[in-house]
Amino acid sequence: MSAFADRFVGCDCLPGRLSDFDREHYFSLTKADAEAVKEHFREAHQLAAALMVLFMRVAGRPLDGFTVLPRNLLRCTAGALGVTAPSIASLRSIYRRKQTLFTHQRWAKEYLGLTELDAPQEHDLVSALEVRAQDAAHTDDLVQVARHWLFTRRILIPSTRRLLDWARNAFAKIETQIVICVADAVGRAKAAKLLLAVHAPQPGTDVSRIEWLKTPPRRHSPTTLAETLEKVRYLKTLGRTNGTFPAWCWRGSRPTRVRYRLGGPTGPATSSSPRNLSRWCASCA
Repeated sequence: MSAFADRFVGCDCLPGRLSDFDREHYFSLTKADAEAVKEHFREAHQLAAALMVLFMRVAGRPLDGFTVLPRNLLRCTAGALGVTAPSIASLRSIYRRKQTLFTHQRWAKEYLGLTELDAPQEHDLVSALEVRAQDAAHTDDLVQVARHWLFTRRILIPSTRRLLDWARNAFAKIETQIVICVADAVGRAKAAKLLLAVHAPQPGTDVSRIEWLKTPPRRHSPTTLAETLEKVRYLKTLGRTNGTFPAWCWRGSRPTRVRYRLGGPTGPATSSSPRNLSRWCASCA
């Protein structure tokens, strides 16, 4: 599925504006849809139920209310049902009664053939995320993978918080494996020396060497080039390990993963915040 075609997957509300192309290709009510809605709902609720069907078909999750509603979608859907388009405020008032909202969500789910995620499917999804985490640069990538995995299997997409929990756990599992691989390759003695070296103050500055190494280069200038070369020379003095690493450790672009290995997502690995370096040191002990 292309990024253009799946941009509505996992959305939790209707867009504020909708192009005529998107409305026609993704939010059009078919004749069968209109007949099914008319058969199950009285006229006052037909438009709300139809919009629920249109949203769940492209998003893969239920609509919780009409916070925003494109006017062209409202007008065309009402025309397909043969009803008068009400005000957005009138539509919002329909779902103030939670029982009505749940009834529409349940009916739309059954009509579209969507199912709830069960335990075996959750296990398969988590396994798939752990595999994809080997290539992912960020948990957001895994959240998107989870949405597509569920959508293509016609399984209702749960809350974003639940998706994030799965993504973070998968990402953390790979990070832990990387730490173990590095610890096995480097060894206890060299790990201790490296930790002391990178936490030592950088001469001429008020920061540690690892903070100095992680400082991004400034604008192009001879001074910036000289400082970058100085960092390269310092890294060379640390030596190299003869250990081998699995190919997945270095596959693809991993700016976040490198940041984790050096000291965690919230900042540099200083002596007061070693984060994954502490795990690395502990695994070498």
